Amino acid sequence: MTSRTPLRPLFAAATAALLLSGCGAAGRTDAPGTPKERTVALQGGNGTYVSCDLVEGDPLRERLLCKSPYIGAWEKFTLVDLGGGRAALRATNGKYVAAELREGAYLVANRDAVGPFETFALVRLEDGRITLKADNGQYVGAVPTLPGDSAGLLYATSADAGDDQRFRLIEDPQY
Repeated sequence: MTSRTPLRPLFAAATAALLLSGCGAAGRTDAPGTPKERTVALQGGNGTYVSCDLVEGDPLRERLLCKSPYIGAWEKFTLVDLGGGRAALRATNGKYVAAELREGAYLVANRDAVGPFETFALVRLEDGRITLKADNGQYVGAVPTLPGDSAGLLYATSADAGDDQRFRLIEDPQY
């Protein structure tokens, strides 16, 4: 006669081990072959933060701007590590950020899936900042000199990575 081990205590122990190891932690998908995700904020060279404008009826709705003086809900993004130095950003509206390469290369968060326009080369610089390069081979940067509400719009139109194309990546930002 063989003894049988109750399954409930084994299942509880296995679940506890997974939770303690970090697998299945909220906001991350660390299983082999799946992208890693984490919450980030981006601070531009001028000290302001990148945000996604989500005001209904605003002509800049869903566009990314670098002019917020603080980190709030609109300044938080999910950084999806696609591997090989490539990444995607998802805004708080649940949409992926894309470089609208057919319409002036401005950045907008209105895509449901990740494709070439939603994929950026993420390069970590020696000074601790990062650059983002769009599918068109151009660096993403803020244009602080645009008039009115358009000041700080992000575009993927720079051949070089100057101060306006460098961002400080803040992981797990708090309000």
